[in-house]
Amino acid sequence: MRKFFMIALIFGLGLASGYIFSSHSRKIKSTPRSSEQIIEDSRYDYLLYLLISQPQCIDMNEKEIAQANKALDILKSFPEISKLHIAATRYFGETKYRKIDNKNVILCIPNDIKTAVKLQAIKEKIFSLATVEPDHLGLAFMLDTDDSEIIDAVGKTAFYPEGVNFPTGDARPLARLVLSKYKSQSSKWSNQAFVEISAKDKLGTSAAAVAASAGNLDAIKKTSQLINEMILESGQSAIKYEKTASLYQLVVAMSLGGEKAQPYIDPLIALLNHKIESWAPPFGMIEISPKYVCSALKQIGGAKAELSLQKPPCVEEK
Repeated sequence: MRKFFMIALIFGLGLASGYIFSSHSRKIKSTPRSSEQIIEDSRYDYLLYLLISQPQCIDMNEKEIAQANKALDILKSFPEISKLHIAATRYFGETKYRKIDNKNVILCIPNDIKTAVKLQAIKEKIFSLATVEPDHLGLAFMLDTDDSEIIDAVGKTAFYPEGVNFPTGDARPLARLVLSKYKSQSSKWSNQAFVEISAKDKLGTSAAAVAASAGNLDAIKKTSQLINEMILESGQSAIKYEKTASLYQLVVAMSLGGEKAQPYIDPLIALLNHKIESWAPPFGMIEISPKYVCSALKQIGGAKAELSLQKPPCVEEK
């Protein structure tokens, strides 16, 4: 009897957990992604983080500089199709860290090494092709270059008339984020970016980033309106999970407007008093405050922003 009871209990728990899992999973509509697409999504999300937070870097030490020089030597010595060359390209296209007091601190690559990497990239003509591949877009982002050839190549990729398809997916949204880092130097694409702004997908939100970073006031105003529409649409409820990625991307775009975005920050301030849905396994869907808005307000500045930064959720309640 006891054995039968235990079997029934285990079976019942299995059914219950299956029901709970399936009921949570129905809240998320996702399509299968390849490992390449997952990596690319992570790169895209990380560039968003860098753009909205603008973290400071510290100087490399002797060991770290030696490592960077070794990577540079590989770029110069090995053919472009070799795995070592590809790895060295990715080394310079990704953020470098040092762990200090259990925190990862970003490292500044010395300017002379950045210049050498840029010259090597131009020599290899990787920015002379019709479109720029994702690894080289990462390189363009990290080089902090003002080279017109590189910026033009990124811009052409960002607004290529057809999808720029790699195993990782369409590279245009990533190229648009990279382009947005160039601020006013990307102004030649500002009008086209403005036309394509939407909250529909990454193409639309990354277009907002390009136009806002170039100082296009119409684009900043339109981006602000899209955020406001999301808030109004949700009413008193939390903003749905399916919309939170686009919301975050639009907030990043607003942050890139800097001081010019100050007249349009009311939706950002309203967003601080709103909740968004967040998927948090194993608990399922939870509601949280969008604290990333605080980072955006820091970049925008002004009296309204400063006042909001002194309140929750930007300042934790004691």
